[in-house]
Amino acid sequence: MKQTLSFNKIAIDQIPWEVLDAFEDRLVFQTSAWIEFLTKYQNAKPVCYAILLDDDRIGFFTGCEIRKGPFRILGAPLKGWATDYMGFNLTADAAIKKEDILAPLLELLHKTYHYIEFCAPDLNVDLLNKIPDIVCQKYGNFEIDLTLEYPEIKKKMSKATRNFVNRAERYGLTTLTDNREEHAEFFYDCLGEVFARQKKQVPFGIDRVKCLLSSLCKDDKVQVVICSADGKQIGIGIFVGYGQRVVLWGLAGRQEAMDQHPYEPILWHGIHYWKERGACVLDMGGGGSYKKKYGGVPTEMARILAPKWKFLLILRNFYSKVVIISNRIKSMLRK
Repeated sequence: MKQTLSFNKIAIDQIPWEVLDAFEDRLVFQTSAWIEFLTKYQNAKPVCYAILLDDDRIGFFTGCEIRKGPFRILGAPLKGWATDYMGFNLTADAAIKKEDILAPLLELLHKTYHYIEFCAPDLNVDLLNKIPDIVCQKYGNFEIDLTLEYPEIKKKMSKATRNFVNRAERYGLTTLTDNREEHAEFFYDCLGEVFARQKKQVPFGIDRVKCLLSSLCKDDKVQVVICSADGKQIGIGIFVGYGQRVVLWGLAGRQEAMDQHPYEPILWHGIHYWKERGACVLDMGGGGSYKKKYGGVPTEMARILAPKWKFLLILRNFYSKVVIISNRIKSMLRK
C-alpha cells in the first residue's frame, strides 16, 4: 500500500522548539538559539514544516527565509551564513529516507520560494543526484570520531600533532573554557592575523562573532577555548554543538606564537569537553588536507541548489561574486 507524504507549515510563534530539540539527529544550527543568531545577523525569518507520513508526524524541516529584491529565498542554510547544515529531523523509526522526502518537499516549497539551498550532513550524494531539476555540489569535510576512547582518538592524529598535544603542559601552555561574549574581539584580532599572513582580509566583520556569542553563550551551545602561555593569550577556538554533532566554527591564534602550537591543545580540550557531553562527531568545518593531521576522516558532503527557474542560478553565481568583492572592500576599509 502506497504511503502518503504531506507537509504542514508551522507559524513562527507556534514552532515547538522543545519537541524539535528532542530529535536524535538535531543539530545546533536548527535550534532556536542559532535561529536567533540568523534573525539578528542575516535578518532572516525561521521556516518550519512538519513532515507527515499517512497523517503520522515523523519529523520536521527547518530553514530560514530572506528576500532579495522581488525574490523569496529559502536557505537551509544559504552559503555565507556561517551555518553548516539545517534541514530535516526524522524519528529514528521513520519508514522513509530523507532523500526520498526532498523532491516532494521542493515541489511544495517552489510554490512559495523562488530559490532554495539545502545542506545536511547525512544525505547520500548518489541518491541526491537522481533528483531532477537540482544542482548537487559536492565538497569535502573532515570528521573526528568521538565515540572512540581518548587513546584511540589521539592515535589517529599525526605523530607531530600527538607530540604537540602531549608537550603542551610541559611547555607552559594552558587551555580553559571561558564562554563569554567578550572574547569576540580577541578571536577577530587573531583571525585578522591569520588572514594577513595569507595576504587576505577577513571576509566579515566582528559583529558576526559578537552576534554569534551573544545568541549561543546563554544556551550552552558554544564553547570558547582560550590557550595561554605565561599568562598571555595566544590562541582561541570556537566550537558550536548540540546533541551528537559538534562543529569547529573557528580557530585562530597570534602569529608570533605559532611555534608554540596552540591549536593542538585547543582542539584536544574541545574533544574532551564535547565527548563528556555525549557528542559523537567533531565536524572540522569543511575541507583542507591539513585537517587530516588532527585525526579527521575525510567525508563527502553535498549542497543542494534548487531554483524555481534556471536563470536564478546565474543570478546566484553572479551575486556570490559581488558579495566576495564587496566583503574584500569592506575589510580593506576597516583597516
